[in-house]
Amino acid sequence: MVVIPAYQTAVILFGRDGSVRVFLSKQSARRELGLSWIRKNVGRDFRVFSHTSNLGGKVFDRNAVYIDYPYVMRDDFGDIFTAEDFATPSPWRIGWSIYRRYRFWNGEGPVPGVFRWRGGHYFRRPQTLNERRQAVAITDDGEVPPRARRNQRNLVNANDDLRIGARDIRNWKHYRRTQWK
Repeated sequence: MVVIPAYQTAVILFGRDGSVRVFLSKQSARRELGLSWIRKNVGRDFRVFSHTSNLGGKVFDRNAVYIDYPYVMRDDFGDIFTAEDFATPSPWRIGWSIYRRYRFWNGEGPVPGVFRWRGGHYFRRPQTLNERRQAVAITDDGEVPPRARRNQRNLVNANDDLRIGARDIRNWKHYRRTQWK
């Protein structure tokens, strides 16, 4: 019985300067280039959106941050290859670090691998972020500033928080209004 091997597509490396290099398979590309070089130099596009930053400037003025890659890698069908497609996890390193599987997170959205226990909390945690945002008045646009009690400096935040009063009381009988029903 003759077993026909599966077709392996050729991998084509396109450079920003117009150079083209062809590899016979994905394995040969990884062997010749190396995973660390692919991770550093090959992207989904030549310019990829990474995240937004507000360094330097006003509080809500956000600027887009892009990462420029010198190379793009595709197969015969035009599908994109990135470092994620070449990475093969070693069986002895699985579970070594929780962050190992999130190497390719770009900083947008929720942080993977970070969680908090839902058991309870020591402080009351006031949630006044929206009010703090609304308290920033832009006087150039003719916006009326908030009254003194509601300005950003006078709103409570996590640093002003108080301890929960009933933190040590775990019995339902302490919360009951009357002893009888």
